[in-house]
Amino acid sequence: MNIVNYTLSKFKFNQIEMALENGIAIIDSKNQVKIGSLIPVGDWIFKRDVLIEKIIEWRNSNLGCHFSQFPANKENARMYLEGKINPNSPSLLFLIYDLTNGYIGHIAVENIRESNAEVGNFFIQSDAPAEINFLQVLESLTCWLVSELSLKSIYMWFLDDNPNLDLFSGKFKVTNIERSFLTRRNFAIGFQLLLSKLADPQSSKTAVKLELSLPLISIN
Repeated sequence: MNIVNYTLSKFKFNQIEMALENGIAIIDSKNQVKIGSLIPVGDWIFKRDVLIEKIIEWRNSNLGCHFSQFPANKENARMYLEGKINPNSPSLLFLIYDLTNGYIGHIAVENIRESNAEVGNFFIQSDAPAEINFLQVLESLTCWLVSELSLKSIYMWFLDDNPNLDLFSGKFKVTNIERSFLTRRNFAIGFQLLLSKLADPQSSKTAVKLELSLPLISIN
């Protein structure tokens, strides 16, 4: 296990009490008050069927935003979660909680290296408190990534028709933009879109990678 994975493994708690105690505060950057928490996921989530069902529901309601598109169920949701909380996995998954410790969404940090990481799946419920949004969550999360892991940058891959692409690129200073063709790989219950140097007649979509230096620089 390398030093990055060892550091990450310390945040993959077995007990929900430890996860809550070590949650990351989501701070309203304007008023400098706590508005929620990012709770690191560990083995404890397998005792919370309601939370897993919410993740499955989110996945199935937003298939078009994903590079891998297939219906989620309890079996493949468990495989996904096990992959994130594996001590050797360079990933962290956080549940987004409001001030009453109610679940309102989640966000993943993946492919964590010594200097950068990818922000992966993220979701906030439409009925979440108005002050908790993707931008507040991302700002608080990246502050933690800088202080705990000394990361220098993050990046995000979007399908070109994902509305969040304009949201992020319009809010923060982007240091690099990369575009890629996608090739489609079909399998029994769905398909996966893979980055490719060549266009694929089976896929009309392309992918866009945004890279942002840390700490984040707001442009408005």
